[in-house]
This record gives sequence, C-alpha cells and structure tokens, in this order.
Amino acid sequence: MDLPVFATEQYPEGLGATDLKIHKALGDIEISTKLSYSCCGINSFKAQLRAQKIDQLVICGIESHVCVWQTAMDLSDDGFQVEVAVDATASRKNTDHENALKRMTQAGIMTTTVEMALFELLEVAEGDVFKKVLKLIK
Repeated sequence: MDLPVFATEQYPEGLGATDLKIHKALGDIEISTKLSYSCCGINSFKAQLRAQKIDQLVICGIESHVCVWQTAMDLSDDGFQVEVAVDATASRKNTDHENALKRMTQAGIMTTTVEMALFELLEVAEGDVFKKVLKLIK
C-alpha cells in the first residue's frame, strides 16, 4: 500500500527519542518533533494533509489519553475523518487508555484495529499487496 505516513515524537530532549525499532520501521520517513500534545500544534501538519488531499486518517501512538486524544479531537473538529487504531495505541495506565478510547468514541471518532484498517483498505483478497499484508498479520 502506498499510503502517506506522518510520524511525530513528543519532546525527545526531555522524554527520550523514539525507539530504534520504530525508527528502522519508518525508514526514510521524517519524524517531526513537537512540544504541543496535538500533532496539529506543528504548523505544517494540517497544511501537509491538505496539500496531499488527505481527509481520512488512522492514528496510532502513545499516550492515548494525551497526544492521541488531542490530535484526534483537533483533526475531527477541523473536519477530518479520524479513526484510532485501538491495538496500536497505548497509555502507561490501562485506565487512561480505556477512558481515552471511550471519550473518543463518544465524540464521534471511530475506532479500528490495525488488521481491520488494512483489510478495509484492501477491499479484495487478491494481488501482490494482499499477499504482503497477509505476511504481516500472520
């Protein structure tokens, strides 16, 4: 799947850098650093989305109740269709994670899983991309 990916990290100087495994998985994708909890606090973030005509997003990351929550709400309030991958988000405390997901759902933000999002994008069980996705999820 040739989908745009945006990566951010929250205040790496104070909280530490993104895990090396994630850096490797992202390859050449630039990681933007931020101080605002919401990705929308990065001046160019929404402009990049609009320039690429992106109106639907699947969000993953940590912390569900802080950065994921504020990003999802800001994007939803600005008219983007937002889905949060529940199995690709987390908080240090499970109660914070569960409460964040509940509040997002109540606010009209859809939840999904990584596998569900992948199959939704595929639509059919055929082709090279389907075979690659199957290898990922098995």
